[in-house]
Amino acid sequence: MESFAAPVDLVESARYEHDRKAALTGFDLDGIDAPIRDLARLPHCFTMQCCWGHFVCRPGPRSHALEPVPEDHVGPVRHRIAYLALCVENSAPGRRLLGALRQLTETDTSLVHFGSPGWFAKSGPSTYAAQVEPVLSRLEDEAVLTRDEALLVKCLRDRFFAALRGVVDGELAAGRGSPVGERGTDRGTGEGSGE
Repeated sequence: MESFAAPVDLVESARYEHDRKAALTGFDLDGIDAPIRDLARLPHCFTMQCCWGHFVCRPGPRSHALEPVPEDHVGPVRHRIAYLALCVENSAPGRRLLGALRQLTETDTSLVHFGSPGWFAKSGPSTYAAQVEPVLSRLEDEAVLTRDEALLVKCLRDRFFAALRGVVDGELAAGRGSPVGERGTDRGTGEGSGE
């Protein structure tokens, strides 16, 4: 997936609440990888797609396994990218969240990327993706890495999602969002956002 296109400006959308409600109606929390399931409660936006990022060392059907790269593994590692794609509300809290996402992705710009992929723009305005993936594989959903490269990507992925969790927890602690399942306007009123 390519998120190397520059991030678009936030725009007002008369369909935002409708699109958000439609996304939440079909929202399957169990369908999200367990390590990032709690990030589905991001305020001021709705999650379109996300993936923890998987490291596959052996051929077979376990392409979504959550196991780390084994210490004794010496061969190539297939990495299915870690990413979060969302639609952000054009509001003061949405702009704050967008600013935080931009800062988080500045940790290592050769592996952590932020932008507005063209294929998500078809889903609506103000769509963004943050991903952890080597630049050389930016057009793919996966990359074949050496063990050392895989360990570096894993470290950055873990740091990125931990920092994102901190942003979300801060927003929730300030009363600017709520866990999945609670509905509200979330336009700076302190009401729940639903994610």
